[in-house]
Amino acid sequence: MGVAPASEASRAAKARPPATAVPIAPTAWRGAAGVLHGDEVLAVYRNAGVFAFPSTTDTQGIVLHEAALAGLPIVMVDRELAAAHPLGEAARLAEPTPESLAAALRASLEYGPGDAVERARRIAYASTPSLFAERTLDAYRDALTADRE
Repeated sequence: MGVAPASEASRAAKARPPATAVPIAPTAWRGAAGVLHGDEVLAVYRNAGVFAFPSTTDTQGIVLHEAALAGLPIVMVDRELAAAHPLGEAARLAEPTPESLAAALRASLEYGPGDAVERARRIAYASTPSLFAERTLDAYRDALTADRE
């Protein structure tokens, strides 16, 4: 997972106050930052222009909710997760190759997300933590029941 820097125009369009907890250059990519907490995570999202989700094995996708609530366009490569995850319909899909992911990230930065960001935000607000936990428990119950049959 990662974020790409926001352009000045897209950052201004978000109309958010500048982040102060973690200084991030608006023109530099950030690699693995280690463990971030609270305001540090918020600062990364505030300075991002797009959220990259290159995983093909993550089954929860909780960070997708974080990115959606932060107002970032989402680019993901896992078509199965996109089909099953509530935010999959609001994400830009790429093939799981570096070239395809780069092209999708570039397109999100250059052309904008259209209405995907607002759609993703609405979906994320409707998917509360308690609802998410309830659905997760249901999935585990279904899996346990299927093993017994």
